[in-house]
Amino acid sequence: MPSLAGRATVVAVAMGLVLWAVPAWPDDRPNILWVDIDDQSPWYGVYGDDTVATPNIDALARHGVVFERAYAPVPVCAPTRSAIVTGGYPIRLGTHDMRSGRVPEHQIHLPADVKTVPELMRQAGYETYNASKDDYNFAYRRSDLYSFGSVVVDSPGSSPHSTNWKGLHGEGHWRDASEGVPFFGQRSIPGGKGVASIADELRALGRKPVEPYGVRVPAQYPDIPQVRQHIAAHYNSIQRTDHHVGEIVRELKEDGLWGKTVIILYSDHGSDLPRSKEFLYEEGLHVLLIIAAPGLTSSI
Repeated sequence: MPSLAGRATVVAVAMGLVLWAVPAWPDDRPNILWVDIDDQSPWYGVYGDDTVATPNIDALARHGVVFERAYAPVPVCAPTRSAIVTGGYPIRLGTHDMRSGRVPEHQIHLPADVKTVPELMRQAGYETYNASKDDYNFAYRRSDLYSFGSVVVDSPGSSPHSTNWKGLHGEGHWRDASEGVPFFGQRSIPGGKGVASIADELRALGRKPVEPYGVRVPAQYPDIPQVRQHIAAHYNSIQRTDHHVGEIVRELKEDGLWGKTVIILYSDHGSDLPRSKEFLYEEGLHVLLIIAAPGLTSSI
């Protein structure tokens, strides 16, 4: 399994994908699928942690590159997602304050020469959609970024063309794209969120949850029951992520797209453990990043 040891950032990869994908296959361009994972540290087997089994992620990694030193630009959702979708560091674009600019009296506008990745993909002839939350820290018209997929309004006062504190998210699927036209899609996995019943979820999927007594407590945390439970829940969320990745791969294969799609699997920042999410430590910034291109052998 190839790996990249250089200090790559998700931002650089996001923009690099645009430059890579479009000219490399002028007559048979691949589809591009971003799969973003919320709040998850890279405690995976492909990163050297075998506490829980992740067979689907391991299999995906064999078709691509594991970035061992990928780091989020910000250890919290909205600023890092703003960086990924623009390819620019939040501090330079003014998108660094968490969920700022989401009220009418304080809007953050990108510089005129900054285009988002979905806009660039549309200019390159791709159809685009985002079937998950946007969570961008700037004002935008969603219809400029995404060519199809309905908009889900989460909060009072939201509209398809404006954002508030909580933002917008959309719906859509690659099956909605026009036949013969490549797609750029964004899809989300809950990752480290929503773990209150994670053990029961895993049992329903036929997976065995890891127990608190079966985890290693890192040196920066006290070895107490509450911390062990928190760590075990995060490992169990990784098992759930592996299940979701397997489902996405299954759908691609069923639709005949497995050998025609570049898959970018990444997390937006680290776990919600102390010193992790919202903190500028390794735990908050080190993220999973795998880019896989099964069946695509053209030179880059």
